[in-house]
Amino acid sequence: MEMKETSSRLTRTLGQEINDKQVGLSDELKKIGSLTMVERLRATTLISRDNAALNVFYSLCDKEREAWVKVVEWRKRFQEIIEGGADS
Repeated sequence: MEMKETSSRLTRTLGQEINDKQVGLSDELKKIGSLTMVERLRATTLISRDNAALNVFYSLCDKEREAWVKVVEWRKRFQEIIEGGADS
């Protein structure tokens, strides 16, 4: 029973950590002055959906975050072009 309780606590703690990162993401992205509002909202949506992406984002310094967000945005647009081209 103790192992199950410990596992449950760990799961709740990790879930809360992810939630806190998701909630704070938009404010962190606002610090990147070169992003337009649309880019920021799009990056918030893309990054918050992926726990690994959240962890990468929060592990970077501010200057690295700006470059990384631009790469994430570029990769998403490229993927949309490729997928859109496949439908044609």
